[in-house]
Amino acid sequence: GFVDVRDVSTLHIWAYENASKADGERFCACQGFGPLQAVADILRREYKGTSIGAKIPVGEPGKGYQGYDESTGRIVELEYEEGKSRVDGGKAEGVTGLKYIDFEKSVLDTAKVLEALL
Repeated sequence: GFVDVRDVSTLHIWAYENASKADGERFCACQGFGPLQAVADILRREYKGTSIGAKIPVGEPGKGYQGYDESTGRIVELEYEEGKSRVDGGKAEGVTGLKYIDFEKSVLDTAKVLEALL
């Protein structure tokens, strides 16, 4: 499963500020599925033709998940492969009103922060 660290922080703050609603409850923080191959696919497309892009391993584009468009290199809709276990963070979203940050935005925002280190 995958969740952006900003969402984890938001959920912790919500639990602190809403102690009576959170008391005794467990919330699974999970936006969805985020395999490492998809991270590489997103970063390779974003940094194509740059020195950073040259450092990103190719792997096997689209392997391990569904939704990869070979012609564009984009992930149309990231989905679990058939038969794989799924984690559902819907309870946290429903109770708190949180709208999870999507996988691609999380990957790209993280990469932007780390660019200076590469």
